Amino acid sequence: MSKRKFLWLLPYFPYPILSGGNVRVFNLIKHLSEEYDIHLISFVEDGVSEEEIKEVSKYCASLKAIKRIEREGPLPMIFQCYETEEMTAAITEALKEDYDFVQLDFLTMAHYARLVRVLSSAPLVFTEHDVSWLDFDKCFHNRHLDERARYAEWIRIVRKADTLYDLFDLVITVSELDAEIVRKRYPGKRVVAVPTGTDCSHYTYEKPGDKTDLIYT
Repeated sequence: MSKRKFLWLLPYFPYPILSGGNVRVFNLIKHLSEEYDIHLISFVEDGVSEEEIKEVSKYCASLKAIKRIEREGPLPMIFQCYETEEMTAAITEALKEDYDFVQLDFLTMAHYARLVRVLSSAPLVFTEHDVSWLDFDKCFHNRHLDERARYAEWIRIVRKADTLYDLFDLVITVSELDAEIVRKRYPGKRVVAVPTGTDCSHYTYEKPGDKTDLIYT
């Protein structure tokens, strides 16, 4: 029986594992590959080696890594360096194939939802890794700007996100609290929480002995 397949679009390369987002995404790729053919298109940061790209490609039916470049444009600042002709072309080419669903991760990649909607009828899934952008005081984007400019840019982010959320068939959050925040903001939207777990196969276990240790900081 052939595997189901999906297209996964990422703004950050998931390996090496340097952050919580990397931990989640890389391990999902690793374990979902047992049941799905994963076709991955991801931006890649400077310093990511060919060996590290190959480590991820072991679990993918196809993988295309695209260099992220600094640029300016009409989109809110957080989207600008993720809006490239090469990524648009790669997604367009990939969507000549049929998929069981298409998945986007992180708000910075969400603006490609419109392109996916134009080119594909596959269900569109979005994983929201951090809902702090919904609160101006907690939003970590554009902290280099002065207060007034940062507020104006935050308004642009929220307005843009509001238009994009209409396009998603399913929103996944990393906690139930985040899911409740999204449901409150977007009533009627299908939202599920899928918390980040622990890869138990990564660890070895031993029977506790009689000897005890004390760890303190």
